[in-house]
Amino acid sequence: MKNLLSAVTRRTQTERLDAHQIQNNAGGYVYRVSDEARLTRFLVLGTDGGTFYASERAHTLQATEFVKELVQRDAPLALRTVLDVVRGHRAPKADPALLVLALIAKTAPSAADRKAAWDALPEVARTGTMLLHFLAFADTLGAGAA
Repeated sequence: MKNLLSAVTRRTQTERLDAHQIQNNAGGYVYRVSDEARLTRFLVLGTDGGTFYASERAHTLQATEFVKELVQRDAPLALRTVLDVVRGHRAPKADPALLVLALIAKTAPSAADRKAAWDALPEVARTGTMLLHFLAFADTLGAGAA
């Protein structure tokens, strides 16, 4: 069976099937997911423990860079996605949502987007501990419009 399959299979994951694919951390090729789907994965799964192909630190840095870039490009999408995940109780941990909210509140290009993030804070940071985590993230991001 294996010989028959290898005879009829022309490509493997290590070969690009078409121009829409991108290389993943394992060296294979996959189709890109939307920014919303990628952010949702970060909010729900976080980066604890890393992955088989990327350490926790590398995975966290990669995810954080993506979120920073997304906030600069489309802060309203980032905020809508955070609120969707929080309202749907889809994330086991709050820290990813608090980090994204802090990024929006401190670094979004638009004052209206920054204000919307601050307005959403009571809904996302529902406990004192969550509020302290948010403030630690915001403090680490430095001075910005509040």
